[in-house]
Amino acid sequence: MFYTGITENDVDSVKQQTPGVTYYLNYNVDKSKNTDKNYLVSLADKVESLGAKGLNINYHNCSKELVELFHSRGLQVSVWTVNNKYD
Repeated sequence: MFYTGITENDVDSVKQQTPGVTYYLNYNVDKSKNTDKNYLVSLADKVESLGAKGLNINYHNCSKELVELFHSRGLQVSVWTVNNKYD
């Protein structure tokens, strides 16, 4: 079992109430920075510091650079609202 996405504000509660359950962090990635390495490193640092397994984001805000950086650090990326094959 894992949580597909929790907010940063819920991390402490989730850790206390369901210790050991993996979770992804829901986050509104800044689309204008989703290829900026410094921004992405900072985002990955945040995900790791909060103890999340990965990031759960809207597919519009995802980028190849984001996925590659996260995977290189052992983090996962989950996208939502992908409603057609092209996307």
